[in-house]
Amino acid sequence: MNKTNALEVRLLSYEDLSSVEQQNQSNNGCGKEYAEYLKVFHNNECILMASDAMEPEDCRFCRDLRWIEECVLLVYATGLSDGKAWKEDAT
Repeated sequence: MNKTNALEVRLLSYEDLSSVEQQNQSNNGCGKEYAEYLKVFHNNECILMASDAMEPEDCRFCRDLRWIEECVLLVYATGLSDGKAWKEDAT
């Protein structure tokens, strides 16, 4: 297992997305062209993608921002899994 590239988090602009990804984005808030995009990769495969495109009234943690918790937990669990695999490979 490659330790250096197993898990990667990228913050991207609209222009950094593929044309298919651009077409699939929400036009909330100021518009998808002005949003930032969070992409999480595991072993070079995108496992999660989210954007900060939202209406101003949605910019509160009491709103539907569950994806933030899900993202953090997914990345944490993936890191734990990779760590266990690396430890087993080392023994």
